[in-house]
Amino acid sequence: SNNDVNDVQADRDIFYSRTTDNGLAWSACLPVHANAAFDFGDDTNVEIACDDSIFVATWTSLDSLGGTIGTDSDILYCRSVNGGQTWSAVAPLNTNASSDGSDRDNRPAIACDHNGNWMTVWSWEPTNASNSDIRCARSTNGGLTWSNPGLVNLNGLTDVVDDQFVKLAVDESLRWIVTWETSDTFGGVLGNDSDIIIAQSGDAGVTWSRERRGNDTAADDGIIGDFAPSIATNGTGQWVLAWTTEDSFGYGVGADTDIAFARLQLTPSPDCNGDSIPDMCQLASGLADSDYDGVPDVCEPPPEQFGSVTKIAMTGEASPAGGSYGDFYSAEMRDFSPVVYSAVVPGNPPDVKERETSNTDGIVVRADSQAPGTAEGVWFANSFTEYWVNSPGHVVFASDVTGPGVNGSNDLGLWMNSRGTNEYIAREGDQAAGVPNGVTFSQFAAQSGFIPRIRMNDSGTVTFTGQLLGPGINSTNDRGVGI
Repeated sequence: SNNDVNDVQADRDIFYSRTTDNGLAWSACLPVHANAAFDFGDDTNVEIACDDSIFVATWTSLDSLGGTIGTDSDILYCRSVNGGQTWSAVAPLNTNASSDGSDRDNRPAIACDHNGNWMTVWSWEPTNASNSDIRCARSTNGGLTWSNPGLVNLNGLTDVVDDQFVKLAVDESLRWIVTWETSDTFGGVLGNDSDIIIAQSGDAGVTWSRERRGNDTAADDGIIGDFAPSIATNGTGQWVLAWTTEDSFGYGVGADTDIAFARLQLTPSPDCNGDSIPDMCQLASGLADSDYDGVPDVCEPPPEQFGSVTKIAMTGEASPAGGSYGDFYSAEMRDFSPVVYSAVVPGNPPDVKERETSNTDGIVVRADSQAPGTAEGVWFANSFTEYWVNSPGHVVFASDVTGPGVNGSNDLGLWMNSRGTNEYIAREGDQAAGVPNGVTFSQFAAQSGFIPRIRMNDSGTVTFTGQLLGPGINSTNDRGVGI
C-alpha cells in the first residue's frame, strides 16, 4: 500500500490482516515491518508462506534499512511465530544485500515443504548486466536464517536474455519445481519469443535439474509469447502449470491473450535408462537433452524414427499445368486429406492445387476461370484469400471475382470443391439467410490472427462469418455466423 495509515511514510509498504474464522472476518490492516513508520524505499511484490504457526513474508524493497544495505532493490523478509499476531524485525533475505552494489533482486516467491525446508526464489539482474537470472536461497530453521544465494537456471552464467516472473511449489515427496518466463532459445531449440521453463530439485534446492520447457509448443510456436507462469500441486505427484499466452493452440480462441495450463505427472525419481541414477541428476551433470523435454537423449528414439520428410513441390519444378513453379503461398492438410497448396506459375494465373497420395497434381481452382454461380464472364481473380481442407479432401475457399457487374459490394465469394467440381456457397451482395428481405452480406469478416474465417467439417458442412448491410442493421447487429 502507498497509503499514509498508522503513521507510516507515504512510500509503499507491506500490510497484513488476520482471520481466525476461516475468512469470515478480518482484523484491521497493520504494517508487517516495524520500520514502515520511518523507511523511505518502496516495498512491493510481497509473497507469504506458512508452516503451522510460522509465517514468513518476503518482498522486493528499495529500503536501505537505515544504511545497512544499499538502495538497490533487494529481497527482505520478516517472520511471525504466533500466527501473524506479531512480526520480527525486517532483514535482508539475499545475504549479499550489503555488498551487491547495484544488483537488482526482484519479485520473490516462497514455499516450504512442512518438513523443515524453506525456499525463496527471485529474479536477479547483476550490476552492469543486461539480463536477469533466477536465484534461490534456502532455510532449514523456519526462515530464521537463509543460505547464500545460488543459481537455479544452470545457463545463468552464459545466457544473455531475461529470466523472470518466477514461481515455485513443493509436493509431499519433497520434489521442488520452479517455473519462470524466459526468451532464451537454448541454442536455437526454442523460438525467440518468451516461453515457460521449469526446473526440478530433489534436495531442497541444493542442486537443480537442467531447464526444460513447460509449454510443449515452445519449439514451434514462432513469435507467440507465453508469460508469467504459476504452479501448484496437490502434494501427491500431480501438478498444474498455468500462464498467460498469446497462442490460440488452433482452438479458435482469438488473437488476444488468454490463460493456458498444462498438467505434469511426476513419477518418483525417473530413471529412463535403468542405471540407478535419476534422470534429473544425469541432466544436471551434463547428459544431453537436446529438445529440453526433461528426458535424456539416450532414452529417446533418434530423429529419423520420428518420420521422414517428403517433398510435395518446389520452385523451379515443372507444374502439370505447364510452366514452372515460381512461388508458394501456403499449404493445408488434415488427417487423411491430400496436401492442398497455393502456387504461382510465372506466365499462368495463380491457382490452388492438391497433391494426391499417388503424387499426381490436380487443379482445385484457377484464376481467370469462370466462377460457378455467377454471370457469364465473371471470373476468379488473382486472389484466393483463404481456403480450408477437410479429411475427405474437399476444399472450401474464398476468392475475389472480376468481370461484368462486379464492384466493391460483390467482389468476394465462397465456393467448395468436391474433388473436381466447384460449388457456389455465398457472395457479397447476396441475401443473408434468417434475416429480413433486403439484408445482404456486405463483406466476409477478415482473417483474425491465425484463425481462418471459413471452416468445414468432414461431412462437408461449411461455417463462415460475415458482415450485414440493409434495413434495420446497425453496429450492434451487423455481424453473423453462417452455416
